[in-house]
Amino acid sequence: MANFLNNKFARFTEYGARLVSLSVPDRTGNLVDVVTGYDSDEDYRKGARFFGANVGPFANRIANARFAIDGTEYHFTPNGNGHLLHSGEQGLDSVLWNWARGERSRTTAATDGIAFTYHSPDGEFGFPGPVDYSIHYRLLPGPTLRIEYTAVPQKATHLNIAHHSYFNLAGHDAGSIDDHLVQINAAHYLEVDADSIPTGKLLPVEKTPLDLRNPARIGDRLKADFLPLRTCGGFDQCFVVDTSRPPTAGLYFAARVVAPQTGIAMEIHSSYPALQFYTANHDLPPMPGKGGAVYRRHGSFCLEPQFFPNSPNIAHFPSTLVRPGETYRQIAEFRFSVF
Repeated sequence: MANFLNNKFARFTEYGARLVSLSVPDRTGNLVDVVTGYDSDEDYRKGARFFGANVGPFANRIANARFAIDGTEYHFTPNGNGHLLHSGEQGLDSVLWNWARGERSRTTAATDGIAFTYHSPDGEFGFPGPVDYSIHYRLLPGPTLRIEYTAVPQKATHLNIAHHSYFNLAGHDAGSIDDHLVQINAAHYLEVDADSIPTGKLLPVEKTPLDLRNPARIGDRLKADFLPLRTCGGFDQCFVVDTSRPPTAGLYFAARVVAPQTGIAMEIHSSYPALQFYTANHDLPPMPGKGGAVYRRHGSFCLEPQFFPNSPNIAHFPSTLVRPGETYRQIAEFRFSVF
């Protein structure tokens, strides 16, 4: 595994360029590791697939496991009720990335974070290519974990890369997220069909348990009698980030979560138009996590900045098409503080 500048705050592995641990100070100054994970790369291969992962080339769902570009049809092997989920059985999360210390900082003598790169040949995972990918992690004051994605394709392709860490701000092994308070800056969410495929409609959150524009206790909303929550066994909805206010340095405020137990707060700011909120609604593999931790249903949450699912097949959604000569470039920041 690659250490983040020999830093006690964050660790990564070349397997999927994934985040292994992220330790932030609580209200007493003690460091708390807030992401689930495993102690070895072999455990990541056997355990919960998306712990700390960067999902791509296309995160979330593509209807009927197909899309067309300029009249050429691309078909994928379905892995979810006849559809494509998180790029199929293998994706960018399941390959070994090259890594190096990041670029030399303009303001200090230290190198700036850690950069992972991967060359994907044409047709890998079924997607057009070749594509050269880069994921650059930076740890900024605050502390803030900044993730910068770039991808340069040699053929036109659809790209939607999302960070998929499972968080528990009371500690990765705390066991429950019920007491966490969540706020999501979204007035609408995506309507989906019985297979969780977006229909193209945006529905208002107002007067529903999905209205998280003001902080709400996760455990209370999980118990709500509301069909989208019952169908998913919890939260697994894509929210449309409110971009009505100008972004700050290109980033929109997307969400804030706080844990009363530790006083740790996390804000997400990103360049993406959407945010998937998922509350670990299914039983996780029984194998132990870091330090022997046991991870359970509703024991962590994911907040994944991304484009809209099924964008390749819905013309009025923000486009995910990247052509030769263009660069896919997106940023997500996870900003931590205490209250």
